[in-house]
Amino acid sequence: FLLEAGATRLHPAASFGMPPGFDAVVVDVAKDSLAAEAMRTRAPQQTLDTAADPRSQLAGRTELGALSALCIPLAARHEVEGVVYVADRMGRRFGPDEIAVASALAGALGLGLENAHLYADARRRAEQLGLLHEVGRSLVETLDLEQILNAGVRNLARIVDAPDVYLSLLGEGGDTLEFRAIAGSREDLRGT
Repeated sequence: FLLEAGATRLHPAASFGMPPGFDAVVVDVAKDSLAAEAMRTRAPQQTLDTAADPRSQLAGRTELGALSALCIPLAARHEVEGVVYVADRMGRRFGPDEIAVASALAGALGLGLENAHLYADARRRAEQLGLLHEVGRSLVETLDLEQILNAGVRNLARIVDAPDVYLSLLGEGGDTLEFRAIAGSREDLRGT
């Protein structure tokens, strides 16, 4: 279960052997102290009966069945990205060796997630730098103001991934703005 960015809800991201209905479970960390405690302490938490344990958001939800669960934080160096639930029949107590192995695997998953985020961020920055370089090159290729303005808004639209960018300059009297360059669907605004 991965944590939504800027939120307190955990969504299923991957599973193996989940009973029917669990793929739709959204865990609200504010209501599930089992997950909250695992994430806060970065330590595994265990329950012998998810349907009866008041710490579990599944308490009272008999339609999903009663399970024993081990809730392990999905943590990397800096952030806790979510939790891994290891579940079995009700009443199963996970032993210290099982908890250690599950924690080590969850730690590896956490590092893998963090590395994937770092890679995506580095790739996004490299693309932005490439676009900025392209903008700079296109702006020095000409001295024609209209070409510079049009190249600027086209490239800005690409950099910020926006469908429309409009550039206005002060009119001759200095009290109005005139649309001089447009990248997008409202080309009819040019000159107004």
